[in-house]
Amino acid sequence: AEEINAAGGINGRKIELVYGDDENSAEKGLAALKKLYTQDKVDILMGGVASGVVNGMMDVMAQNKKIWLGTGAATPVIIERIAKDYEKYKYYFRVGTLDSTNQGKSIAEFIVDVFNKKHGMTKAAILSTNLKYSQDISEAVAKQIEAAGIKVVYREYFNSDTTDFSPNFTNAQKAGAQFIINTILGPEGITYVKQWNDNKVPLPIVGAIAFATKDEFYKETGGKAAFETTANPNSGPAPLTPKTVAFAKKFKEKYGHSANFIAYPAYDALYVLKDAAERAKTFDTDPLIKALEATDYKGASPIKFTKDHDLVYGGTNARFVFFQFNEKGERNAVYPKEFASAEYQLPAWIKK
Repeated sequence: AEEINAAGGINGRKIELVYGDDENSAEKGLAALKKLYTQDKVDILMGGVASGVVNGMMDVMAQNKKIWLGTGAATPVIIERIAKDYEKYKYYFRVGTLDSTNQGKSIAEFIVDVFNKKHGMTKAAILSTNLKYSQDISEAVAKQIEAAGIKVVYREYFNSDTTDFSPNFTNAQKAGAQFIINTILGPEGITYVKQWNDNKVPLPIVGAIAFATKDEFYKETGGKAAFETTANPNSGPAPLTPKTVAFAKKFKEKYGHSANFIAYPAYDALYVLKDAAERAKTFDTDPLIKALEATDYKGASPIKFTKDHDLVYGGTNARFVFFQFNEKGERNAVYPKEFASAEYQLPAWIKK
């Protein structure tokens, strides 16, 4: 908003930011949204992270007929609602993050190419938080890898307040797993990775640990994040577009910490709006929706929409980049090859 306003705004109008907080609650989210619409008179909504909370707000958005540039909510359900009733829900566009099905597909590609083809691994365990988002991703991975001949020999979805993961790791080993798939959203990811390293669990881990999408995770784990590997959805720092690395650097300079995966679509959302509004030459809702549908924007991440307002995935469009911490605390892109700055390394305590 600062950058756009300094450059003259959008169609000559300055952006004014008004904030609401859903507090990760569907009920509080609805109250905050209604206030934004009725009292604050917002024209455009952006944000939203938790899938269940965002899904619970969709009807209020539809009633108010206001465009929403979403920056989270990976559930396929939201896009399915647009596909089934376009006229009612056409106001929502997923600027980020990537659909959980595509997240699962991407993690599966890493597993097949790295764990299976390179290291000969054929048996997996799933250890993930007991949330719909985590389950959706983990089961999408399972479906993909099982089709490639890799067997899931153990599943366990733990509560977010779990503090001792030793039994989980032991059960995965007893089941004969050779690696672990994990999807963990909250701070329990810090404890999980610390205990994985402390116990020198002889199974490499890969998946989506939200706290690991920033450089500071290494310090948060006391250096125990070495060899942890996490998929970053449509975010860097990796050269997804000519702007990605520059954004990551500028963000860190401004705020004193690195940008996590939500920061990328949050930054891009207003530029996507600017791009569409300037092509439409209006802020009127219907022509602005049509302009948004024609978006092909290369911001901090690449953004292009399907006919149902999901992110187009693959090729030069939205992608996943896998980052791994090394023993020095550096976070390097290791997959796919075109974005890699280092080779993937098995944990030092695992025999090759």
